[in-house]
Amino acid sequence: MAYKRPHHHPTRQGVNEEDEETVYITPLGAAKEVGRSCLILKYKGRTIMLDCGIHPGRTGDDSLPFFDSGPDAADIDLILISHFHLDHAASLPYFTEKVQGGAFKGRIFATHPTKAIMRLMLQNHIRTDTVRLAADGTTPDEGQQEAPLYTEADLLACLDKIEVIDFQQRMEHRGIRFWCYNAGHVLGAAMFMIEIGGLRVLYTGDYSMEDDRHLMAAEVPYQYTPDILIVESTYGVQNHPPKEERERRFTARHQRHYIVHREIICIVIKLVKQGLGQFILRLREGRCSRCSSSISISGRSS
Repeated sequence: MAYKRPHHHPTRQGVNEEDEETVYITPLGAAKEVGRSCLILKYKGRTIMLDCGIHPGRTGDDSLPFFDSGPDAADIDLILISHFHLDHAASLPYFTEKVQGGAFKGRIFATHPTKAIMRLMLQNHIRTDTVRLAADGTTPDEGQQEAPLYTEADLLACLDKIEVIDFQQRMEHRGIRFWCYNAGHVLGAAMFMIEIGGLRVLYTGDYSMEDDRHLMAAEVPYQYTPDILIVESTYGVQNHPPKEERERRFTARHQRHYIVHREIICIVIKLVKQGLGQFILRLREGRCSRCSSSISISGRSS
């Protein structure tokens, strides 16, 4: 890694791990920063990795979580991926296939949509990273051109390891009980409730408590109260305008991009985030009801 922190094992000396009553939560990323979400939860001899993303503002090794500050890959029992965005999932192939020679032998879970869209997102990430490196002409000390963090073969091997889980489906692995709720962020985004030895931890990743035009709001787990809540806080101190106001501003801002020819309306908008495309399609139903012709959408990420 480009950044190294002192390696430590948080279990107290002389205490059997399965008798340990202390809960250890170690951020390997996303601590006082936005990006590379990756946390280690350790309790009673069980170790869970929560998300495994990259830092969107960095490249190469700089973008990875601080894996060298965490436990050995072989000691991690379970990885839970909340959703498919790069800052929560794009380091996973590197971790499963590269870290300590692919020493991780635990289980990985994500929802059906998360696994399916991850494949597309990370294939595109590999392609764009390859183009970036070729354009930069970056050359490391050994005189060979720097390579992407992982190959498409690494990605496919990683995807083969991911097991799918449905919302509300109960699973158990090595005494770790877990299930997930709809997070309302993007298609398939999940909040995970984890139970070990009677202790419940809720990990949210990104979530939304507001119904959108294409997604329901996040579920509230009324039936099971968590003892510990690990919550995404990127916008935790910001007040957003009401949904109706945001939609009005969006349609007004992009009105100049409407190209009208023979009753066909083409909306030309650069989309960066997955999920925005579905939102625009739903928004069109309310804003463009005057248009009876079919809509064709073409897009590529950049």
